[in-house]
Formats: sequence, C-alpha cells, structure tokens
Amino acid sequence: MTKMRRIQIDDAISVEDAWQELEAVGITVAYSEEDQGHQCIHIFHVEEILLPSLDWIKTIEDYTLPETDWNSQWEIHGMDFKDGFVHVDLSQFGTYSSILKLEPGPGFGDLSHSTTRLVLKLMAKYLKNQVVIDVGSGSGILTLAAIKMGSHEAYGIDIDGAAVKHAQNNAKINELEHKCTFQIATEFKTGNCPNEKLICMNMIMCEQEVAWQSMRSLHKISAKILTSGLLAEDRETYLQKTKKCGWQLLEEIVEDGWLGFCFQQVPS
Repeated sequence: MTKMRRIQIDDAISVEDAWQELEAVGITVAYSEEDQGHQCIHIFHVEEILLPSLDWIKTIEDYTLPETDWNSQWEIHGMDFKDGFVHVDLSQFGTYSSILKLEPGPGFGDLSHSTTRLVLKLMAKYLKNQVVIDVGSGSGILTLAAIKMGSHEAYGIDIDGAAVKHAQNNAKINELEHKCTFQIATEFKTGNCPNEKLICMNMIMCEQEVAWQSMRSLHKISAKILTSGLLAEDRETYLQKTKKCGWQLLEEIVEDGWLGFCFQQVPS
C-alpha cells in the first residue's frame, strides 16, 4: 500500500510554483490535478519528511492507494497484449521492424494513449544516432524504442522509483539493459558527450514546466526536443512558454486532439 497526501492549494499560487516549493524542501510530488475547480497536488507521504507550514495550503488529506492489479489494467488498455506482455510493433512508426515487449506495471506508456504514439512518430523522423534523454520515462517505452531505432545511448529519467524499476525490468526483457540507463531524476547527469541530444518529454504542460525547470543541466546543450501531452486547446499558451525557453518550433502533429511537437534548442 502506498501512502499519499492530497494537498488543495490556494488559487493565488500556480501549480508550478507550489510544486517547486515542495520539491525544494525534499518532498516528492506524484502529480497534480484540477478537481471540481480546485487545484490539487498529490505527494508521496513519507513519515520522516514533515510538510512545512505554507500559507497557500488550504487542506491536506491523507489517503492510501489500493494495490493495483497491473496485469488486468494492461490487458484491458494495452495494445496487442498477449502472453503477459504488451507488444509494440515499431514498424508502424517507420522502417524499424522490431517488437518491444513491455510487462504490466506502474510506469506510464503502453501505447494505448495518443501522446506516446505522437512522440514515437516524431522520433522515427528526427532520431539520427543522438543520445536520447527521456524525461518522465514511465514504462521506458520511448527510451527503449530509441535504442531500437538507432540511438547508441539512451537515458530514462523519472521521479517515481517504482516506475524506474518497471522500466529497468522492461530493459532486461528486451535485452537492452546494457544500452540504456534508467534512474531517479536527482541522480541524472548529462555527462560529457559532445553529440547533439534528443530530449523527449511526454507529460502534461504543468509537469513539463516543473521538470524542465528542475533539470537546468539540459538548458545549455544543443538538442532537438520532442514533446507531447498537450491538448489542442492549450496550443497557444504552450507555444508562448516554449518560446520563452528559446525553443524553435520545427514540426507539429496531431492525433485525437492531442499535439506532438519537435523543437530545436540552440544553446545561448
């Protein structure tokens, strides 16, 4: 059982700022949501870490997540689920006649959501032997696909230890554990590789913003950036934010109302 806390925050502060303040004091944020007009942040409840007294916290609710039957969930929603695994046929995203096998688990990314497919479509076009950095790697699907599509080195980064373990298991299942690394975000370092990098971020806008601000080592490297997790209605707001980051839009694609983007980041 996983102990959680649901924090309702005051409208005077943005989710992004509240998220950053919590992480600054060592609290791991799981996700944010808007529930009946209220902004809420969900955190992992660790007994030894005390929640500070912050004036923007309206209510705090402790709860416990029930154990999830991941096999049943993935069997219902996963694409081409058989023999206990989701089978991802990469040939639908290019000329890569490879199959990825993913075991059921807590990491997001079983190919059932449009955003995952959008990033894979862009990856098939823009991946040219770059080092791949998958921010918010979940099940590891994008990191592992990058290796199958030709990257010689790939990193998957997540804030959830259970997702990292899930991705590591998927790497072993596909015999790719020696070509990619999965780790907690705070442990990641860009290294000294001179090659241009391909950065992937498949998460909603506020989560992207927080993740990007927390990984400043990525800000000054030459990289193409593939993103998804954005609805068409949020396009203009999102592009204004990416422009401030210095990202140059190269391509935009859409599926079922969800958007996928490729940007070029030129280090200043």
